[in-house]
Amino acid sequence: MDKYYLYMVNNKKAILLSSSNSKTKLREKALEKIGDKIEKYHNLHLYRVKLMKVPKKEVASESKSKVKVIGGPLVAIIEKILINVSKHNSSSTKTFTQCIKTTLKSIDSKTNKIYFSKKYLKKHDKIVNVETLNKMIWDWVHKKFNQGLFAVNVIND
Repeated sequence: MDKYYLYMVNNKKAILLSSSNSKTKLREKALEKIGDKIEKYHNLHLYRVKLMKVPKKEVASESKSKVKVIGGPLVAIIEKILINVSKHNSSSTKTFTQCIKTTLKSIDSKTNKIYFSKKYLKKHDKIVNVETLNKMIWDWVHKKFNQGLFAVNVIND
């Protein structure tokens, strides 16, 4: 299972552009998949999902707390990414060519977390399937999850 996933979301579905254990490879694969159409995506958003285990120290400290903020042993952290495409001239000895530079910049100031419960992981043999991630990111973008300050979003099944 990969650690990072990069999605594009439209009105009908979430589209997985790439997945990798490395952010650099994630970016490279996504830009390769978009290809020559990159200029169309200027100022649009992508969504990066990072899957990670919740540290045992955090789980242990929460058991002593009255306020519960951890919803399961696995968490998906979602970041909103802005695509910025710029053109600049590159000069060689006799010719000028136009180069395209693409930057992907995280624009989220808050932490967006969705937990996978022990029940979910047990039911799915400790694996988060891609269909669940697709639905999760689509639901997140279309505000189907509670996005309040102390919201604990959990996927149970």
